[in-house]
Amino acid sequence: MVEVELDRVMIGEREPSVVVLKEKEGVRQFPILVGHTEASAISRGIKRELPPRPMTHELLAKVI
Repeated sequence: MVEVELDRVMIGEREPSVVVLKEKEGVRQFPILVGHTEASAISRGIKRELPPRPMTHELLAKVI
């Protein structure tokens, strides 16, 4: 198993959004295509930005 960390989130408007993971102790990268909504949520989470209203997954996490 290889330990990875989030390298960057590229949010596309017309093209797919991409989350790029990279090895912690290496140079290899692994791009993952995600939806625009998911990429935006990940980006907001990294920047610790609060959305105008709770997102469904955030509300569920608080309930649990």
